[in-house]
Amino acid sequence: LASLVMLLLAAPVAHGMRRRGGAMGSLALGTVIGLVFLLSSGILSSMGQAGALPAVVAVWAPLIFFAAVAGAIMVYVEG
Repeated sequence: LASLVMLLLAAPVAHGMRRRGGAMGSLALGTVIGLVFLLSSGILSSMGQAGALPAVVAVWAPLIFFAAVAGAIMVYVEG
């Protein structure tokens, strides 16, 4: 599912680049959001393995949060 979330994060950025022509800003935003997703997923996964967080929360929290972020960005770009 992480690959799907990454595609969801990339879709609004690509759509915004096509519409507004702001390639550098959109590319930087997409890269930063993608890296933050990977970082938070790794940190929460490690915390789940160490027992600091329940495993279900550690696995699903970044996926759900960043899917919601991607949906919000998509609505903003389309809107």
